[in-house]
Amino acid sequence: MSVEGDTTDDLQEQIAALQQRVQELEQANERALEEMHDHFHSRAMFKRLLAQISSRFVHIGVDDVDPAIEQALADIGSFVDADRTFLCQYACDLAIMNNTHDWCAPGIVSLKQYFQKFETRGYEWMTDTLQAGQIVHVASSEELPAAAASLQELLHKIGVRSLIAVPLMSAGKLRGFVGFSFNERSLGWIEEQVELLRIVGETFLGALDRQRFERKLRNNEEQFRILAENVPGVVYLCRNDDRFSMIYLNNQVETL
Repeated sequence: MSVEGDTTDDLQEQIAALQQRVQELEQANERALEEMHDHFHSRAMFKRLLAQISSRFVHIGVDDVDPAIEQALADIGSFVDADRTFLCQYACDLAIMNNTHDWCAPGIVSLKQYFQKFETRGYEWMTDTLQAGQIVHVASSEELPAAAASLQELLHKIGVRSLIAVPLMSAGKLRGFVGFSFNERSLGWIEEQVELLRIVGETFLGALDRQRFERKLRNNEEQFRILAENVPGVVYLCRNDDRFSMIYLNNQVETL
């Protein structure tokens, strides 16, 4: 065999190997572009979803607030493929926590009743993190620090592997959090998604505050009417205009 033949064979092998490598790089590049496209598409879809959710609360009625929040939790939970999504609110200077709204994926049992008037003592690691305005991202319950031993024990008890909680702040005060739990897997989050969820959570708080105020006002009006209808005399409310336009007049005017 000639030296020239050996050299030609080696060159052909190198060319073939180079072509193979180029093909592999092209395929890897195509996959990377597809993943990038899917990633940006997913982010755009997530933004659109949260924008739609926020718009629902613009002119929502008092009695529709709770169903709207639960539907929003369902929409977000389905999008991120969570097992549970929930809204928890604090009371008594963060000493008590109540799970006020939740959604569960098909086949997943709700834990809402378990977290009613739930004492937070022993869970300071989570509360302090949320109070600082930071998210609680538990990629795996096995990786929690010693300071979160109580939380780790709780997650094991309810069968949760991964947890994400986004704090809901109002006037610099922690009011609650929106949580996402996963029984078998973990989900990574980027800061942009967290900030969008904060905005949605603040929308929830605003709607709940408005609901609480209007129900209190409605209750006060009802108490006024009961009182006014039982006073042995005429009770009236009128405008200070040229006709003293009547706003309210109780039934005792008939007797008078």
